[in-house]
Amino acid sequence: MTKELEKKVLEYCKKIYELSLSDEHPSENVEGEPSGILEFKKYPHIFMLGAIMDRQIPAEQAWELPRKVAICLGGKDFSLYVNQTQEYYYKIFKKGPDGKSLHRFNKTMAECFYEGVQDIKNKYDGDASKIWNDNPTAEQLIKRLEEFKGVGQKISTMTANILQRVYNISISDLSYIDISADVLVMRVFKRMGLVPLEDNKTVIEKARQMNPEFPGILDYVWGLGKTICKSNPLCEECEFNEICPKNI
Repeated sequence: MTKELEKKVLEYCKKIYELSLSDEHPSENVEGEPSGILEFKKYPHIFMLGAIMDRQIPAEQAWELPRKVAICLGGKDFSLYVNQTQEYYYKIFKKGPDGKSLHRFNKTMAECFYEGVQDIKNKYDGDASKIWNDNPTAEQLIKRLEEFKGVGQKISTMTANILQRVYNISISDLSYIDISADVLVMRVFKRMGLVPLEDNKTVIEKARQMNPEFPGILDYVWGLGKTICKSNPLCEECEFNEICPKNI
């Protein structure tokens, strides 16, 4: 039963992946990432800074954060971001344009935001698209991403996945892109019996076994964890209901 389930889960993820590649206009809110293709091309720093912020807060809130900063700055041009101090960002993080704080960890993430802006300026000539627009290998891309303060395995692989799947960025050797094993992904893997426990390392290794040529494609189970396999699961609405062991 486990092998049959593994096969169906992989087919499910590959089907969504193929559909995403056939769409010339990526849909919004893919894994919480709300950037349309036009904004992605014109303001790539918005995307990169949103990725850096995706840490211990809802994904939608994290990806929207650079836009809230833009409201305070008066625009989205990178020149507006780069001319501000770390203290300025900290004040915005404590009280955004709507009067609310921007992040759960305002001081730490304001520093990450500021350092991210400086890295884009100093390492990529103020153009964040240079991080990914030279046909890098997945290994090269992930190493570049992990040079940003606050970016580790989960954020780097998630970002590489979105760049490749949603924005059709050319990346070679996809075997280096692991699954981004967040809480939702780990929950689905455990409930389906694909892994014995909800553990980051265990899920990453399982994804590598299931699809070694591109483990990150299995990130698409994130959607199941978000909409169906929730804390109180909607099993009757899940297409895997008949064969899932339901380890709840």
